[in-house]
Amino acid sequence: MEECQLPLDPARREEFVEIEAKGAGNCRRRRLETLAPDVAAALSDVNAAILALASGQDEVVNFLGKRLGPARRRKDLSGAVDGVGLILRERRRQMTDEGWDEAHDDRHAQGELAWAAVCYAAREPVYTMLRGEHVSFFDPWPWDDAWDKRGQHNWYRRIQIAGALLAAELDRIRRRRERLGLQVCRECGCSEDMACMDVEGPCEWAEEGLCTACARKEA
Repeated sequence: MEECQLPLDPARREEFVEIEAKGAGNCRRRRLETLAPDVAAALSDVNAAILALASGQDEVVNFLGKRLGPARRRKDLSGAVDGVGLILRERRRQMTDEGWDEAHDDRHAQGELAWAAVCYAAREPVYTMLRGEHVSFFDPWPWDDAWDKRGQHNWYRRIQIAGALLAAELDRIRRRRERLGLQVCRECGCSEDMACMDVEGPCEWAEEGLCTACARKEA
């Protein structure tokens, strides 16, 4: 019997979980201290979000935004806002302050949100290469220069903006699939208009809700 030695705070309640190692026949006893209230509340929000996904409610970003409210933010053990909380806060700002709602995002159907995220997240400038009679490079920023605010923010802040833009793009793709009634793979998330690739080429459907690439991985 092996015990994981963790510092014990007498003011906190101990909980013990027995985890049986498969095939090894031994058990490890781990001491789990009760989490601080902020962390426990955050875990409750995550659990609620998982239930929301399973029941087909609104996207996680909007759902968590309603759960957290304006006065409460996700925090880690040091008291700092964590990465998910920073992205959530930025996404809410984009929607409320900038007016970038679902209708706005749905008009950007050529991957502009993802390209903007790439540009914001890169620590150094990125360029797209065009091959033709001459090789040329250009900035892949998808919108007018007036909307390009990369020079106004440090890298840490730009990563938050990029994360929020990627969340918006994921939601846009999900809404489009729902409108068109496209089948989606339950494992990898590919769909009829966005196949995944493996050694056999573009995937097909092995069965309803499972693509051939994922079926081969399960075999």
